[in-house]
Amino acid sequence: MRPLRASGRSLWWRAHSPGTIKYITEFLGRDLPQPSYDAPPEATAEAEIEEVPILEELPIEAQNVDFATVAGTVEPHDAEFRERALVIRYVKYLRDRGVGAVRYQIKLAGGGALFCDLWDARRRNLIEAKGEITRDSIRMAIGQLADYGRFLEPSRSAVLLSERPPRDLEDLLGSAEIGVVWETTGGQFEDNSEGRFT
Repeated sequence: MRPLRASGRSLWWRAHSPGTIKYITEFLGRDLPQPSYDAPPEATAEAEIEEVPILEELPIEAQNVDFATVAGTVEPHDAEFRERALVIRYVKYLRDRGVGAVRYQIKLAGGGALFCDLWDARRRNLIEAKGEITRDSIRMAIGQLADYGRFLEPSRSAVLLSERPPRDLEDLLGSAEIGVVWETTGGQFEDNSEGRFT
């Protein structure tokens, strides 16, 4: 479903034309407010239609992903399998603490869709998981969080990793105001954001 916006005259001007209002006024025997039309009739032909993205909530178990192409392969990369398993462990950790998490499919107005990894609605946390701790994966996560954030408007964003990243990569995320969440032992997690993601 997409909302419509028209510049100038309302899209419903024909239903409220002066002739229609006059007929209803005579039929009811009472005065009705008279609409005003500032735009010429041609304006309706040039009405602009604005399409907006549609957000659809998905359970975490619905693991549709934005696959990154790995040179020479058509199968999902090992890092993606590690990422999925990491997400499921983190979600269990959150649920054990009474925090629910979902994912969102963002259906784009121009076609196509984005899938975020985790959304904690109560705290408005947006989290992107990565199965590898490399500069490229961290840079990709920064871009993904910026892209998803345009539609979800989170309070905070973080990258979920299997262990704490090297200081330089943590500083890179910090420069973009993105936190880090990492797995410790026994299904536990820590963050560098004073517990805002744990």
